Amino acid sequence: MLGTRKTTSTKASDRLKLALEDWKFGPEPQEFMAPDARRRGTREKGTEPEPRFRIGRWEGRSIRPLFFIVGVVLSVVLALWFFGRPGAANPTTLVVESELVLDTPASTVEVIVHVAGSVKKPGLYRLFAGARVADAVEAAGGVTKKKAANSVNLAREVVDGEQILVSESNGSGGEAAGIRINSASKNELEGLPGVGPAIAARIVSYRQTNGPFTSIDSLGDVSGIGEAILGSIRDIARL
Repeated sequence: MLGTRKTTSTKASDRLKLALEDWKFGPEPQEFMAPDARRRGTREKGTEPEPRFRIGRWEGRSIRPLFFIVGVVLSVVLALWFFGRPGAANPTTLVVESELVLDTPASTVEVIVHVAGSVKKPGLYRLFAGARVADAVEAAGGVTKKKAANSVNLAREVVDGEQILVSESNGSGGEAAGIRINSASKNELEGLPGVGPAIAARIVSYRQTNGPFTSIDSLGDVSGIGEAILGSIRDIARL
């Protein structure tokens, strides 16, 4: 009785193992036998049984990382091919040629002055900017007498629109030679009647800020010069 139970338990265990193998690897493939051979219980001559293929679940899962690696390798190869092309490594550089345009110098600035007095050809003369009184006197033909050259400052730079009065006087008296309010220095302006150091400084400052005086009467725009002073210097002052 005990032997029967042991045999039954052993057979049940074997059947369980076979069931687990079938679940894991699938059913075992049947050997191919020809119909006649089946009846005879033997294989057909020259016929070999088909090999048994068993693919476990672990083999299917192990293929996925392989596909991933292959995809990465292909991506790297494509990237190297794309960036390794001759045109990709050396992008086209657009070179824009620009012409250097130099501004042509404008026409030379000129000034117009009136040269009068003891000169050979008094009148209006057009001189280049930066010209000196000596240039204006020379343009007017020069002085009629040598001592007349001492009545003006030949080294002074001329001002557009001014009058250059060349006198035969030796230039020692401001009243005889006249004082150029557009070019006289502060000390020279003090030679005008009623003009002291303070007013002379204001005349120079006004001239630097507003440009040359256009008339003798425009001295009245300077602070400190009233009608009385203006009347006393009107016959002495020159532009």
